[in-house]
Amino acid sequence: MTTLFSNVLQFYGTVAVPLLYGVGLWLISYGGTLDVGQNWQMVGVAMTILGLALWVTSYAHLGRHFGVLPRVQTRTKRGIYSVISHPMYKGIFMTYFGLSLANRSEMGVVYTAIVLFPLLYLRARAEDQLLRG
Repeated sequence: MTTLFSNVLQFYGTVAVPLLYGVGLWLISYGGTLDVGQNWQMVGVAMTILGLALWVTSYAHLGRHFGVLPRVQTRTKRGIYSVISHPMYKGIFMTYFGLSLANRSEMGVVYTAIVLFPLLYLRARAEDQLLRG
């Protein structure tokens, strides 16, 4: 029974996490208008570029250790992971929040703060509990 539960949880986690990212992108695109000035939009563009760079760099440094769901393995301590803990999650957050500001998306900001940030935080905590070293 434990194996069945684990497989079901892994399936939903593998499907649900990317789906939540997709919902976030949809809300950023069509999620109302936030009354911010052009300066804040430029901050959003810069944050998006930095977030994407952090996200891609961390993915490249993970190599074979990448996975949608946390699993027991050794902690990566090379590249950007030697300087920043959980850089991929920080990059994802920066990208989504930056896109929300750049697109003046009220729902994007709310979704990033209320759904995406807690999800990333919980994933980071789960990883910390599973990773050795």
